[in-house]
Amino acid sequence: MKDIKTRFARKTKLALGTAALTIALAGGPMAAAISNSANAQTKDMATSQAGGLAISAGVGWHYIDLPETKFTLLLERPEDDGTDVTIKKFTDHDGDFNGYRFDGAVDGLMTLNSLGMPVTLGVKGFYAEVDSSKSLVCDGIQDNGVDCGTSFLFDPSPVFNNKGDAAGLDSRTRRKVYHWGVAAEGKTEATEMYGAQVQLKGGAAYRTFDQSLHLSNVEVGFVPGAGGENSIYNEDLDTDYWGAYVGLIKTFPLFQGVNLVMDGEAGVYYAQTDYSGRLSYNYSINTTPPNPRQFDQALSLSDDDVAFIGALNAQIDTDIGFGTASLFALGEYYSSAPRMVYADADTNTQGIPAGGIVQKTEIKDDDAWTVTLGGRVTVPIH
Repeated sequence: MKDIKTRFARKTKLALGTAALTIALAGGPMAAAISNSANAQTKDMATSQAGGLAISAGVGWHYIDLPETKFTLLLERPEDDGTDVTIKKFTDHDGDFNGYRFDGAVDGLMTLNSLGMPVTLGVKGFYAEVDSSKSLVCDGIQDNGVDCGTSFLFDPSPVFNNKGDAAGLDSRTRRKVYHWGVAAEGKTEATEMYGAQVQLKGGAAYRTFDQSLHLSNVEVGFVPGAGGENSIYNEDLDTDYWGAYVGLIKTFPLFQGVNLVMDGEAGVYYAQTDYSGRLSYNYSINTTPPNPRQFDQALSLSDDDVAFIGALNAQIDTDIGFGTASLFALGEYYSSAPRMVYADADTNTQGIPAGGIVQKTEIKDDDAWTVTLGGRVTVPIH
């Protein structure tokens, strides 16, 4: 399995490099459009101080809703031909996570004049690391032909009942998510409109969901060497989003020194997902001597998609003398997030494919969303 810390370091360097390149590329064409006169250049392309350099940092409670994990099975054997048919897939993990999110921004790095409208450039980013553990017990009734079992990455062999026939399975799942992103953003100067200050914004951004999963299924009462079923499954599921967005910021004065800020954005992103999974399976028949059936499976997949990502932030800004203190509520929506489906269609002892819910392991897509409630401090640098 890939080392998640190595992937994080590599992606961080790539994303930060992209943000820096975006600022550089944005500055080139705009600067070329400015007058060749040295005086005009000084006037039209201001320094960062003229744009109002400011640094902000925030932290908040972060909730993520991702697609579910369904790996453990309930099976029945309608005919005595060595075939189990999946009749239910349990939810091993519901995809709900909560933890903390950190964000930061530097505004006013440079102010450029584009189409006669000053545009201030800056960079921003966020980072969240969350994990969650779930457990369940599959309670099968062997005497009535209903068993518990585990999904496979692919059908390994038609010579035995692939999914096992455990009377009960104790399933434990842990999922961990690294959710972070960076953006290079431009904002126009604020304009008075219907009692509010209005700004347009746009930018190029990179975001990611880096997920890891560890799942173990152990037959209730399992004793190594004495018969029973157990398996361990590990998974890496990483999705990278590259794209651009536009947005609108409206600031409403509430009373002296306090403002309500509504900030919304919408963007289109290229989404690339990489999957890597490994299953270690052991099924021992209770005979003398024990007859173990043990093997490992590994599978790698990838998928591409186009995603819409929208965000809405509402915050209260309060002047605290040396800067601004804010309380905010942020919601984000992802139209495309990976959902893994795992093979559960067995093949009987005669090599005839049997019924199941999923014929092969593959990457599907679903939606996802996040909520962050927190605080932020912004300090101008003069």
